[in-house]
Amino acid sequence: PRIIKIVSGSDIPTHLWVIDVASGQERQLTGGTFDVASGRFGGTQFGWQRDGSGLIVIGSERPDPQHWSEHLYSVALADGTPHPIVDTSGPLGELRISPDGSLVAYLASRGGQGEAATDLFVVPVAGGAARNLTGATIDRAVADFTWKDGSTLAVLFEAGFTNRLYTVSTAGVAKPVPDFDIHAAAFDLSRSGELAYVRERASELPEVWVRRAERGRPVQLTHLHDRGHPTALAQAELIHYTSFDGLQIEAQVLRPADAPAGAKLPTIFLIHGGPVGRWADRYDPEGQLLASHGYAVVYPNIRGAEGYGNHMIGLIRSTARGGLGWATGPLNDVIAGADAMVRAGAADPDRLAIGGWSYGGYMVALALSRTDRFKVGVAGAGFYDMVTDLGTEIASYVPGDEWMYGNFFDPATQRILHQDSPIATVQRIHVPLLLMHDVNDPVDTIGQAYELYRALQQQGVTTQFIVYPREAHELRERAHILDRLSRSLGWYDHYLKGSAKYAAAAH
Repeated sequence: PRIIKIVSGSDIPTHLWVIDVASGQERQLTGGTFDVASGRFGGTQFGWQRDGSGLIVIGSERPDPQHWSEHLYSVALADGTPHPIVDTSGPLGELRISPDGSLVAYLASRGGQGEAATDLFVVPVAGGAARNLTGATIDRAVADFTWKDGSTLAVLFEAGFTNRLYTVSTAGVAKPVPDFDIHAAAFDLSRSGELAYVRERASELPEVWVRRAERGRPVQLTHLHDRGHPTALAQAELIHYTSFDGLQIEAQVLRPADAPAGAKLPTIFLIHGGPVGRWADRYDPEGQLLASHGYAVVYPNIRGAEGYGNHMIGLIRSTARGGLGWATGPLNDVIAGADAMVRAGAADPDRLAIGGWSYGGYMVALALSRTDRFKVGVAGAGFYDMVTDLGTEIASYVPGDEWMYGNFFDPATQRILHQDSPIATVQRIHVPLLLMHDVNDPVDTIGQAYELYRALQQQGVTTQFIVYPREAHELRERAHILDRLSRSLGWYDHYLKGSAKYAAAAH
């Protein structure tokens, strides 16, 4: 029966099929235990060889969600047999085959280690040694890439809050694309070299633009949002501040469009997911909603954020592995940001709040349990007891988390995991905390929220626990998304502004 799931690594594999367009007949190409495109990192994980004789795929002969088991293979169209192209030992991203069919470019981690596929590699389709094209030249994660010709790729790099487009040769020479100093969320090249891209900013909704020549004037192609936004969009300001150990942290700040100059505003810190995630210069409906109701919204890219190089990510490995863990360093980055906003006279110290989803939810509970700076919190889809969370997660994040902390069941590791958990200091939480979680969350299972909720109930902390049915880690149903936004806003209004409206929103 298809409803049965075998967790031990021999679950029903994903196979490639081919369809003859003329006749409509379909045929299964791969078979047995070979698993194609686990989808762990999404993106394009297979592609046709240029002569049509087969495909290049990311797959595994021995699928194992507890370890990195995917490699690059060629699969012949005649018999579907996978042939290894190159062995890899870490996470793999997506792949693209060169126009002449001789090379395959793909994303992988530097040195076969890490939590994410950040660097761009090339290897001959026939097999051989792989070369890292970007690790030594541009120490930034690759967001997207495509072949420009047989010896050059166009590569979009994550650079702080923005994305930067470069050309990268197969020899590893990287050059910025001239006269293209804008934030592109995604892009593609036509055969004639025309550049299409999604342009987006915090105060600019996404549209597709086209640049028809290398230095040509960009032309807006789509006009999906010409009818405007229902409220005046808050403008974003990029700030920098110094954390406790001298590390420079970059943050984006939204202020209400009608805020008086120099006003001390109620301020909400929103923490990104991940921990290897980031905030970027793009439209965020939650932040714009909060700003339209009189709040300043701060998006800090704390240590661990992508877009600042591999060193920034390594800083959040456990203390036993040379970092400060997911708690100490990142939390102090958030605290330093709150202090900096207060010192600058931009934030009201008596009306500071913190919110986040996933790792951001974890950081909310952690902050409320270890500092009294924040007066209220909203935590969604978080994890609060790292020992049980990392030991029971269903999604395949185990290898990356082990790279961060080590074997979850080693007693020494468990001691470190516990000390980095909000549950270890939950008795210090005394301000109102709104908890939200999805019932089928495979990343941070719902038991995490029940554990924290019961601890807060035992202590008499003002809290409310919302469970969304049918949802996984991210909300997808429109009614649930609207409920999350309105409920969060009501919670902040009630506890930062003394508004009575929350009573209605809560029921």
